[in-house]
Amino acid sequence: MKLYFATMAAAMLASTQANATTFVEVEPNDSTASAQVLVHNGSIALTGFREAISVNTFTDFFRFSAAAGDSIVYRVNTIGGGDPLIRLLDSVGNVLAQDDDSGGGFNSLINFNITQTGNYFAALRGFGNSQYNYELTITGLTGSPGVPEPAAWAFMIAGFGLAGAAMRRRSVRVNYAA
Repeated sequence: MKLYFATMAAAMLASTQANATTFVEVEPNDSTASAQVLVHNGSIALTGFREAISVNTFTDFFRFSAAAGDSIVYRVNTIGGGDPLIRLLDSVGNVLAQDDDSGGGFNSLINFNITQTGNYFAALRGFGNSQYNYELTITGLTGSPGVPEPAAWAFMIAGFGLAGAAMRRRSVRVNYAA
């Protein structure tokens, strides 16, 4: 029985760790058409690099899903300098919110309440022709539950098997008359 509980605890831990979905920016992602798709389990953490392509051009786009009622926090922090400007766009590219410098220093921050379930875009650009590394986070998403990692599946299957075996095991006690 102890093995069963240890197995189930490990499966729960593995699926809990999957809730913080981490990404690294993948190019090209310089428009809504080529946006990097971020499939998540409630929160997104991404590291990227803002290229010096042209002045005041949005160069990094990320698509993610959100549900009506989500209260999201979209933040970009630069690493080693830079001045990001961020936008939150709806599924057809309309600007829902924009921010520059509300995240402390030159970092950007948007708090937004999602009213319709669907796909949204996080867009990023910098002022001037600057290059910098950044960390992008989006929290407050309910999103889809996702698919457990293979290790979590193995633990769950083993745990269910052990639970079934424990339930089938019968203790038979025979009493003899004296």
